Amino acid sequence: MQDSAFREAAYRLMLNEQAPTLQITDVDLDQYALSLLERFLPTQR
Repeated sequence: MQDSAFREAAYRLMLNEQAPTLQITDVDLDQYALSLLERFLPTQR
């Protein structure tokens, strides 16, 4: 997820294509999508 264009595309996919199909009301899907993307950022060693 170092490539910002890929990260943006994945984020838009989650919010524009996948999120509307979910029947979830008590989760901030925008924040959840961001947290998922953060999981795949490279860690510093």
